Amino acid sequence: MHVRPPDTSDKLIQTYVKAYAIKDVAGAIYSSSIREMRRVRDLSRFNRATVDSVVHDYLYRWGMIGRPLGRKDHRGWEDALVSDVRSISRELHYFRRVELADADLGRDGRAVRACFEAVERATTPVAAGKLLHLLCPEYFAPWATTSPMRSG
Repeated sequence: MHVRPPDTSDKLIQTYVKAYAIKDVAGAIYSSSIREMRRVRDLSRFNRATVDSVVHDYLYRWGMIGRPLGRKDHRGWEDALVSDVRSISRELHYFRRVELADADLGRDGRAVRACFEAVERATTPVAAGKLLHLLCPEYFAPWATTSPMRSG
């Protein structure tokens, strides 16, 4: 298995920006969010300040998830996300070091599902996919529709 150091994916960011034709403000939000999240090395210490300073803009301004997260049934999602990310921090740390090309769902499938379900509990299926990409961009693609994890 090829393991990449966590700081070497500027090319991956550029690929996503080009693939999604992200320009101007949205591209800047995406790129800066990915860079800022990389600075959070220990996800067991993920906190509300990170949600407020990085995750919120990423989801609301780039991910366009404001309407679903603003619903009454999602009030408090920020604090729930902090708790859920901390609970899966070991798995996320592993996925931060592995490339998607080296994915082995036979080996990693349970951990992938656990991560998705934890983040989805706090947010929505679409937000969960986008958040997992923010947390581990080399492993998780930024799903724009309901995640493949929802289909079984």
